[in-house]
Amino acid sequence: MLNDLNILCLLAEDFDSGLSGKKFHVGFTYRKNELLIVFGKKRPKTLFFNAVKNKPHIFLREGDFKPKRKQVVELFKDLNGLELLSINASRTSRELSFTFDSGVSLKFVFFGYQPNAVLVNDENKILDSFKNSSKLSGRGYQDEFPALKKIPIKNSADLKRIFNNTPSLILSRALRNAFHSIDKTSAHEIIFLTGLPSDLKSHDIDDESIKRVWQASEKVADAISTAELTVYRASPPMLTLFKPEHLAGDKQLSFDSANEAVIEFIKLQSSYDALLLKKRETLKSLQLKLNSVGERTKKQKADLIKLRERRDWDKIADVLMSNLHNLKKGMSETTLPDFDGNEMVIKLNADITPASNAQRYYKKAKAARSGEKKLLRAIGEGEKMIPEITKLIEKLESIATLKEWDSFEKNSLKKRLPAIRSTRQKQVTPSLPYRTIDAPEGYTVYVGKSAKDNDKLTFKVGKKNDLWLHVQGAQGSHVVVPALKKGVPFPRDVIVFAAQLAARNSKQKHSGMVPVIYTYCKFVWKKKGGPPGTVHIKNEKSIMVKPGL
Repeated sequence: MLNDLNILCLLAEDFDSGLSGKKFHVGFTYRKNELLIVFGKKRPKTLFFNAVKNKPHIFLREGDFKPKRKQVVELFKDLNGLELLSINASRTSRELSFTFDSGVSLKFVFFGYQPNAVLVNDENKILDSFKNSSKLSGRGYQDEFPALKKIPIKNSADLKRIFNNTPSLILSRALRNAFHSIDKTSAHEIIFLTGLPSDLKSHDIDDESIKRVWQASEKVADAISTAELTVYRASPPMLTLFKPEHLAGDKQLSFDSANEAVIEFIKLQSSYDALLLKKRETLKSLQLKLNSVGERTKKQKADLIKLRERRDWDKIADVLMSNLHNLKKGMSETTLPDFDGNEMVIKLNADITPASNAQRYYKKAKAARSGEKKLLRAIGEGEKMIPEITKLIEKLESIATLKEWDSFEKNSLKKRLPAIRSTRQKQVTPSLPYRTIDAPEGYTVYVGKSAKDNDKLTFKVGKKNDLWLHVQGAQGSHVVVPALKKGVPFPRDVIVFAAQLAARNSKQKHSGMVPVIYTYCKFVWKKKGGPPGTVHIKNEKSIMVKPGL
């Protein structure tokens, strides 16, 4: 919505009234894709432009927001001190043009796939740009950012012809392609007013329906022309120039200023995106845990069946003890009648006495009984965890606000998940030098706990064909992924998952993107007497990842 032609025109009016006559003070960036420009020294105003792909936006705020930090990079220095004459929006292209007294213009381009801020001269030659400056400098502006190819639509027949001359698309997408001034919300409103199915394809629409679509589009266009700026607190939030009937009942805020409406929308959108990220990452973690517990419980049940199909070791031991006088050391097998008169073929260890063989079977019986109890206890714990995690997933999917997320995290995740983790930890020896984490596709990841534990993990636990990972150029845990089968390459998503853990358990855990190196354990070695955790490697590869949870 923020690259909509109508919104850009309204923003141009707001900016022109607030900035015209002011001088360009400084342009800078300190975050990826974000350009800030301060206009005026006295009572300054700062223009924020975000050139993120497919979600560009721009707005104006009172004050000088230049941070006092070394990472700031100044841009468009040739504009410093120049007076801003006017701000205009194009009706044929998604752009805002800021014209200065020297004849140059700073154009903010809102094409979804390549948003940019481009400085051009009076001959429309590109002098500089926010992104890809070396590539664009000296080129023609219209060649790089051509105007929209707008085909006039005067009636339903024109609309039908456009639909037929383009690939068949879902109706909402086809409408946005045909009318460049229609955004997603407007397209959904048109479909809502017609009563047509939302999944209808543009090539499947009949003449009667196309007339209804045309009439609905004219009604929406009339509503847009009144410019009733409204922000809906929906999931996701929406900014509209009218009040759509299909959003009736949703919470909304009305604005007289396009700039204020955009600021409110971006605030809501940022919260929504943050919530979406939290939900996505937590859902992935819960689903991995659910799959892991399910697979483990399934395997434990299979092991229990095999254990219950065992020979009766106690009975065998009793038969041996009652026939010691018929047995001699050195026998590897014997056939004896059981207490019901049935013959039993019994395997023996020829290196030990018959009495010792009987004791060996008694020990097997005791171990089997103990193993069965442990399996039954583990299966019970797993069957208790599965509905618990499933309930968390269902609750997570229903969360609609950050406030709800905070409550969910405090009252559900932090209270229930630690119990699940502690149940699993009881099955692991406390002295292990690593933490165990379930990974995609049935893999397991080991993360070293300390520098000394890193050495133990890499050189005592890790086998030569296991995967080894470590953050590049910083201190951190050694990470090992045991191979499931010799010669089978590690899947890409497993490598990424393990690399994210390596980044998270390192000094770079707060960075945006972190380089992580990986190789096989057989290519990792340590010099004698070297400090704990320090190693040498070869044949390594590198991957850039965001630190994982």
